[in-house]
Amino acid sequence: MRYPSLVLLVLLSMSGCATPPPSGPVVRTEFSEGGVTASVKKSLDDVDNRAKSVFRQLDIQLTGSKLLDEGRMREMTGKLGDYTVVKVLLASEHDSTTSIEIQAVFKVAQNEPRADKELARQLLSFILPPG
Repeated sequence: MRYPSLVLLVLLSMSGCATPPPSGPVVRTEFSEGGVTASVKKSLDDVDNRAKSVFRQLDIQLTGSKLLDEGRMREMTGKLGDYTVVKVLLASEHDSTTSIEIQAVFKVAQNEPRADKELARQLLSFILPPG
């Protein structure tokens, strides 16, 4: 079952996650080829813990996680209905800025994966840490 973006937003609101995205620590947000990215002035551990909390609150089933580059890069993969949600966090070494990339991918009838950038943006807005 594919979750339309509006239905997901209602689900997020009902779960208590639908708070406006913070503006303080966010350095930049932009769409990438497969989803959405942002940089925030928070530690990798803070952003990672918040992302895990959002996954639990939204009942996104964690299907995998990896530590890469000696722990400076972390990847979580989760499933939400027909979506495979991928979250990648990268830590900058020169300051406490963490880069976040989120992809929300679903399979269409022919089994070809398709990105849903709007759903990725909505998920990112709940993962961005508060001020």
